[in-house]
Amino acid sequence: MQLRRRVLARVFRAAVLVVFTAAVSAGRAAAGPAEDCLTESVAKQKLEICSKAIASADPNTPKSDIARLYSERSAAETVLGKPDYAIDDINKAITLDPSNATLHMSVGEIYMHLGKYDKALKYLIKAAELKAGSDTAGWALYLKSIYYSMLGRYSLAQSSLKSARQMLPDRYADYETEKAVYSSIKDKKYQTKLLESFEAGKRELSAGQLERAAAFFSESLASNPSLKEASSWLGSVYYDQGDYPRALQALLAVPEAERWNYYIAACQFRTGQYEKALASFRAAAKDGPDKNRGEDNKQEGMKVLTLLTGYFDNVKKGDKAGDQGDTAGALEAYEKARGYLETSEIKALIETQTDILNRKNSQIPGAAAEPEPESSSVLRTAAITVLVLALVILAIVKIKNGIARDRVQRWENFVARVLSLPYRDAFSLYCDYKDRNPYDAPRLARRMIEFVANSCDFELVKVFAAEFEEEDRNRFIAASAAAFIRQGGFANCIDALGLINEIPFEQWDDGAVFIFVNAHVLCDPVLFDKSSGDMRDIWAPGIMPEAYFLLARVYARRGEMGFALRVMEHLPQYSWSDPHWLLYLRSMFAAGGIAKIELNHVPDEYKIIVVEELFKAGLLKRVANHLNDLSRQRWRPEYFFYMFFISLKGKFDESWEYYNLFSESFPVGKFSRVHYMFALLCEHLGKHEKALSIYESFISAKKYYKDMNQRARMIREKKISELSSAAEQLRRILPASVFAGG
Repeated sequence: MQLRRRVLARVFRAAVLVVFTAAVSAGRAAAGPAEDCLTESVAKQKLEICSKAIASADPNTPKSDIARLYSERSAAETVLGKPDYAIDDINKAITLDPSNATLHMSVGEIYMHLGKYDKALKYLIKAAELKAGSDTAGWALYLKSIYYSMLGRYSLAQSSLKSARQMLPDRYADYETEKAVYSSIKDKKYQTKLLESFEAGKRELSAGQLERAAAFFSESLASNPSLKEASSWLGSVYYDQGDYPRALQALLAVPEAERWNYYIAACQFRTGQYEKALASFRAAAKDGPDKNRGEDNKQEGMKVLTLLTGYFDNVKKGDKAGDQGDTAGALEAYEKARGYLETSEIKALIETQTDILNRKNSQIPGAAAEPEPESSSVLRTAAITVLVLALVILAIVKIKNGIARDRVQRWENFVARVLSLPYRDAFSLYCDYKDRNPYDAPRLARRMIEFVANSCDFELVKVFAAEFEEEDRNRFIAASAAAFIRQGGFANCIDALGLINEIPFEQWDDGAVFIFVNAHVLCDPVLFDKSSGDMRDIWAPGIMPEAYFLLARVYARRGEMGFALRVMEHLPQYSWSDPHWLLYLRSMFAAGGIAKIELNHVPDEYKIIVVEELFKAGLLKRVANHLNDLSRQRWRPEYFFYMFFISLKGKFDESWEYYNLFSESFPVGKFSRVHYMFALLCEHLGKHEKALSIYESFISAKKYYKDMNQRARMIREKKISELSSAAEQLRRILPASVFAGG
């Protein structure tokens, strides 16, 4: 029963996926161009075009046109993986064009993708009501049936599906679609048929439908791999189709005791595997009536077995005669074998024996031998001499090779004995060998690199490192440091750092940098609790600042901003470049240390970032002090807004002077965002006349930014309550304390 439930669940999930995908694709085809036709790059372009068109839309533009723009932007946002934005835009489109059934179905489709089926149902029902009798209504009802089947409400699913079929009668002629529809609503009768696909395959085979039979047997085997009989039936169908390699593969997948040997033998015979076919036909003669599809193939199998037996018997006779020099007998036996079965092998054997026989017949018996010329005798003597010399040279080479192999073997035995000793004993033996063979000692030292590196003996490693030239020395030190890292523990990590510091930084490779960083990371809980005196072996002066900067970046990527800042404290700020400052500021912001940043030390190009973060954090006094100390000519556009907001505690008219100064320095059309920020803040403070003056300055200059035109019209018409809240946009730029408590 558990297996049955698992199969039912698997069939149901696959069917729902097939049906929903088919329904969505066809529904979109009925409704018009679909967002699935959009590539990601095209979707980005469409999103930008629609956004600009919506922002600059004239008030007199028909609502249906603006609804279409929102719908197209929703399609682009769906492709870009922004379902929330897509739902928001399509709802705006529905507000503008509520009678458009396609828009309602699009919302339902998006909610179906998100798994919010209750919300999806509301829009699907509305789409069906608006377009009763149309393809759009049919696909909406089709999606409703899928929704109800997912909830287990099968009577409602059947009713919706029936209505959908009446509206879309031509969509269900295909066998696969019909199968998917019934599976999606858990038609138990059909699913029972799926589980009985094995028997269905037999019926299709009896009817001569080989393709359908193969499909049913494959489905049965996929659902129940333990049903090996299905593999045998599938192999027999492949045999009938002439696909002998696939047939053989399926037939041999069955345990040996249960194999259908007749079909296996037939496939092997068809593919030229005659010896295997002979063995399989002999086994087929012993098969019971329950194999080979219940067919009586023994008579036909015996015929082929007789041919193969006669073929191989005569080939053996011919081989035996050929080995005895009886060319005529061999040729006769091979010809008999060809009478049973003509193969490329037997043709080659016959051609070979025929050539031998022809050469023998071409020799005339009893003919007197002509006297050998003197030149031939000289050539023969020279040839023999060359052959003897070649044999002597070959013997000398073999002797030398033997001596060399013996020498290599003795060397390998000696190295193995050295590497089997304790580390310090092995080093002592190396020193003795070096005294006796100073020129050969480096070779032994290179063989000992990995061995001594794994010793984790700091003093031994430092002494042994002196035995190498630069390249081998650096490789040995890096391997030893890696061994210390693998050993673990604070002391071993300190030793690893001490060893890496022995390599000049300009010679560090990726492995050395990796060891350096990992040594720090593994022992950082202890490192940052040590005093500066205890850190002298770790914060090595020989290491260039780039290595410590790399370490700080590793900590930052791991989210350990405190450690990243502690590492950067050891780097002199005069050596910092742009990446250093960006990492430092990002770490300070993440660690909540913005109040500790000294603005005087920050480069000018990054001060605006710090000032903005100070403003958002509510540290207004620090922002005001900095800006008051800064020449007005060096103020950036945002600085005027900050001072306008900070000075609002006094009289509004006095604070308004900052906007006048800003508009003189940056007239309409430049830095429109900051003008817009001033206007929104005036709205938030209830100074709608001031906000209107800013909007009208843009309108008179025929400059447009976001919804300035719409907001100005509402203020002129005294529709203040219909204005979208300015507070929502100001939350992104004003300190959070402004909105505390709502």
